[in-house]
Amino acid sequence: MDGFITINQGLFGQQVMNVLACTNLLDDVTWRQDVANDFRGALGGASIVDRVPEWTFTHVTFSYISGATISFSVDVAPVAGDLSGSAASDGLPPTNALLVSTQYAGTTPNRGRIYFAGLGEAAQENGVWNSPVVDRFRFLVEYWAGGFGPAGQESFLAIASRPTITNPAYTLNPVSAVIGRSIVATQRRRRIGSGS
Repeated sequence: MDGFITINQGLFGQQVMNVLACTNLLDDVTWRQDVANDFRGALGGASIVDRVPEWTFTHVTFSYISGATISFSVDVAPVAGDLSGSAASDGLPPTNALLVSTQYAGTTPNRGRIYFAGLGEAAQENGVWNSPVVDRFRFLVEYWAGGFGPAGQESFLAIASRPTITNPAYTLNPVSAVIGRSIVATQRRRRIGSGS
């Protein structure tokens, strides 16, 4: 099944989410737990040094697509528990985000974006993100695009478009390129269920 994985986080007492379109989501309790653990491991990798202690990863939400609707969702926390950042510098405002763009070399949908918040002041220099920081988050998104989860049962990051009158179902395309952006991006708050 195709669907969405929501990375549920906290930052300075506020809820923060990254919603990732993904292909090949299995409806299996063990698989979901393995993927939740995998996400904790990936988020706790090299990029954790750029996140401030006020940033916390708590759990993932698996949402399964059936045509034009989400048929059901399941929340799963990693076995090892919550994960917090370890950056020693002061945190930047939540609106200061590192942007990683995704692209597909075919028909639409062919562009996606993932905003990462919760970074510390040391992640920037002269108003732009430091190259090693950008690389760490780009590598994280490349990992998701290349396949995550148990071997032989991998799910893959995708680019999605919502159902429309002319296309009454979600459309997902694979990610063929990942670009880390050094310019500080602003992700504004959105109402749940609106925006693109």
